Amino acid sequence: MKNKLKTNNRFRFRFTYRFIILLVVLTTLNVNWNTNLNAKIPIQIQNIENQIFETKHNDLNKAKCSYPEQTYKRLNKLDKNNNIQISQVKESNYDVLSYDLFVDWYNLFDEKIELKVKEFAGLQVMKIAITKDNTNSIEINTLTMNVNSVRLIDKNSKIDLEYSIIEADDNSEPNVIMLDKTYNINDTISIEIAYLHNTPMQLGFQYYSTSAVSIPYPIGYTMSEPENARNWMPCKDRPDDKAFSKISIRMPIGYTAISNGLLVDSAKTDSSIVYVWENDIPIPTYLMHIIASKFYKWTDYFQRKGQFNDSIEVSYYAWEQDLPEFNSKSKYKPRESMQPTVAMLEFLSNYLNEYPYQKYSQASAFPFQYGGMEHQTITTVNRSWLQNNAELGVMHEVGHHWLGNMISCATWNDVWINEGGATWTEWLWLDEAYNNDLYKSYVTGSTLSLTSKTQIALNNSIYGIEPNMIFTGQNQVLVYTKAGLIYNMLNRILGEDFRIALTNTLEEYKFKSLTTNEFRNSLKKYLLQLNNTKIDIDLFFEEWVYGSGHPIYQINSKYDIVDGKYKLSVNLNQIQKETNPNSKVKEVYKTPITVVITTEKDGVFKDIYKEMSINNKIENFEIILDDEPIDVDIDITAIIRTVVVNPLGISNPTISENNGISIYPNPASKDNLVTLRKYYTTSNIEANLENENNDFDIINSYEIYDITGNLVETKININLSQTILDIQNLSIGNYIVKVNSNNKITFQKLTIID
Repeated sequence: MKNKLKTNNRFRFRFTYRFIILLVVLTTLNVNWNTNLNAKIPIQIQNIENQIFETKHNDLNKAKCSYPEQTYKRLNKLDKNNNIQISQVKESNYDVLSYDLFVDWYNLFDEKIELKVKEFAGLQVMKIAITKDNTNSIEINTLTMNVNSVRLIDKNSKIDLEYSIIEADDNSEPNVIMLDKTYNINDTISIEIAYLHNTPMQLGFQYYSTSAVSIPYPIGYTMSEPENARNWMPCKDRPDDKAFSKISIRMPIGYTAISNGLLVDSAKTDSSIVYVWENDIPIPTYLMHIIASKFYKWTDYFQRKGQFNDSIEVSYYAWEQDLPEFNSKSKYKPRESMQPTVAMLEFLSNYLNEYPYQKYSQASAFPFQYGGMEHQTITTVNRSWLQNNAELGVMHEVGHHWLGNMISCATWNDVWINEGGATWTEWLWLDEAYNNDLYKSYVTGSTLSLTSKTQIALNNSIYGIEPNMIFTGQNQVLVYTKAGLIYNMLNRILGEDFRIALTNTLEEYKFKSLTTNEFRNSLKKYLLQLNNTKIDIDLFFEEWVYGSGHPIYQINSKYDIVDGKYKLSVNLNQIQKETNPNSKVKEVYKTPITVVITTEKDGVFKDIYKEMSINNKIENFEIILDDEPIDVDIDITAIIRTVVVNPLGISNPTISENNGISIYPNPASKDNLVTLRKYYTTSNIEANLENENNDFDIINSYEIYDITGNLVETKININLSQTILDIQNLSIGNYIVKVNSNNKITFQKLTIID
């Protein structure tokens, strides 16, 4: 059943992508490139240039990695045979059972106290279980903190422990705690660590005063992904070790501090209040979170079904000045911006597994380096999202509570499971809440965005990116876009069985971390139980997850008329290796494809879909058709691919990829404003920035041919990155657009409809 929005049927959002702004929009939308962003229209997207993927970790061009540049490493770890190394979870001699943390933020927020260094004191109690015999020491992470004392809690007494810092080869900088004696498997102990956070660098913990930033009230928050929890609390800072958490925060009266789980207590004095939040579902350190300011709170409720059959609170936190009911001049619309949240929770609870957590909250932050962050039960969103422009961002963070929180990456090599899954849920939401055309448009746009970044797309795997490079601009197209498209391919190829296999995997690994191999093997197991053998899961992961690149299909087709029917012969040739000989692409990708054959009769167009298994570099097939075939393509919404078509009437076109060229909308009617656009590509971005004339990524000219090869329209001396195609004199039908961009020829298909 479609889960329509009850009070907000209008759809407006602007999504920024760090490296490239992708053109994508409803195929029926009449685009005005100068549309006012503040105007809201039903189920349509405004300001096309600024759209897509305001998922986690984009805030215009402000996002930047918090690691020193010199620590950057290569994208993928390779073995001696130049193959991706499949890592295993690093062994440890202990498992964290729970964190009991107290932090004193009173002095930070007391406006009467002026601190030269923004410091706070903390006390962490880690309850751990020993997992190896003969353990007499453990390693913890306390990267930028001053540790005052480390003690073993032994019944009613505390034993001082020796604590020392060691240098590590992997930049993890663990610190060693020498235990009071030797412990063995299944022994449990509690260690208390008193510390002071006083680093001048805002790693893991951010604090902003009203004197430093133009904001209504001071704000402080933690931001730990991937490995910054170690900068604000002592912990075992690894995604594979989940534990229960209890977090207490001391604040001045009038301030609110929010954390994971439920508020179980609050204790007041004349001037201070201590908030106590308890989380009874295991959580990794990178999802542990505190955010504090003078917030206004409002609530919705979400009715859970199935095993829970209860109602949980869905709460929202923002500055009062941002709500129009308190400030008529506010440019923000917090209530409208967050309004779809309950419907999103309902949708994924029905589509996947029931939402398992005690609450769902969203708190806005500014300044905030990213778009949003899926802290377990307390998502952080950029204040800019309160302008009702980030619905897919909201969906992305909700989606993470299944793919990223319910199950989490065991190592940072596996983070594609988190980010690809959440990106995929965005597209599912478009199909659910709006329409299938919008879903297809976004998947199409995402594929074009990926394949236009030629060098990144062809040479790098989504698996094994270094932690300090995961969220940098050039890699987001892998971690988010390509990973999301991989989920989409599995869903399109396997159908309902993929959803069933995925929900079973979510249940099997519920509240646990898993590796890519474990994720693959779980899907494989459940698909075998369903007798679904449409793809070889092992081969699929080898091609798309551990491998790099995508197929580039050259399509040659011709037809003969036999007994009044049309006999169409199609030749499909994968040319990715021969056109990119120095890349890491495979010569043959064996993922099934869907061939789309467009026919025409009396001005009526019809698409015929043919599913094909792929076993060889070159595949041929024939099909008998009732109507004249005018185009052959490969469904871009079902597989990541680039297609090179030898169009009828144009001999020997230059073989090239899409070269960053896009036509939108396509198909188009004469009522549409059709835009031909050139995007920046990874291979020329640096050259473009260095080009004083700014003429590197431009369109020089275009020619439009009909299907008989006649030139019907041309435009020269354009020399801009985008232009409007003149289609007013074109009849209904298919055309080939020959684009000259920086003296490189690219062919694009254009379909004119009634």
